Amino acid sequence: MTKRKPVRVRIKGWSTSREVFEENGKILFEIAETDGCPTCQRRIDHVRRTLARKNIQAKFLIKKSRWGDCLYVALDKPQKGKHVKKYVRETLDIPII
Repeated sequence: MTKRKPVRVRIKGWSTSREVFEENGKILFEIAETDGCPTCQRRIDHVRRTLARKNIQAKFLIKKSRWGDCLYVALDKPQKGKHVKKYVRETLDIPII
């Protein structure tokens, strides 16, 4: 299993940073805690709708993070030379700053 150290990214309007890292040839982005709070559910719904609208196939995984169990989306790696933060921002329509 290939895993690179997570990078913490800030999202405009979100109170806590999120992890982004590479694992097994995929880019994993931490969407939300799995506790089912309304804010987390809206973020999960946004990601699902965005992927569906863009016809992008992705897997969702539950993994441990510093906050507990969190839902991650696993995306294909970006094209060579494209910065991962920009790729995730554009793919998921999430305002990473």
